[in-house]
Amino acid sequence: MRKSLVPIALAALFLLPAGALATRGAALKDGTLSVKGGVGMVYVNARGAVIGRVDKATRITIIDFVEDDGGLPVLQGCDTPETAGATDDGEGIKTSCSGNKIRFRLLGGKYSIRISGAKGIDLSAVGKGKVELRGQEGLSDDGTYSVDGGEPKSLPEKLAKFTLGS
Repeated sequence: MRKSLVPIALAALFLLPAGALATRGAALKDGTLSVKGGVGMVYVNARGAVIGRVDKATRITIIDFVEDDGGLPVLQGCDTPETAGATDDGEGIKTSCSGNKIRFRLLGGKYSIRISGAKGIDLSAVGKGKVELRGQEGLSDDGTYSVDGGEPKSLPEKLAKFTLGS
């Protein structure tokens, strides 16, 4: 009887911590957001990465909350001069621009990006944080978005807020 309990005890010793780690890993899952051909407003405030482009934007604002926690934000194709400096509350470095055919990239770290008055938003984000989306009111084809690889949906006509990742 003792001999049969030893393998069971050893298995429990190794399997219980592995199960706990698997449960913990599931709780810390990154989420994904994809926007294709968006017209309207997209806001992402997260820890992770975002890349994309916009055909035309009234304003793109990026805030890098921790300067040394990832790569520097990249904004290319701005028609108006970029403005960089500390945010009003001193919580991060703010960069803004507007123009046509703008490309952006934020890799790693904590950031926020707000794209407003925009047409042709193509964006991919991965991480944990908050998202706000709003399509252009009265427009039947204001682009699509999907979360965590789900089915694409039309951008909502009214402001939609949700959590990215778990």
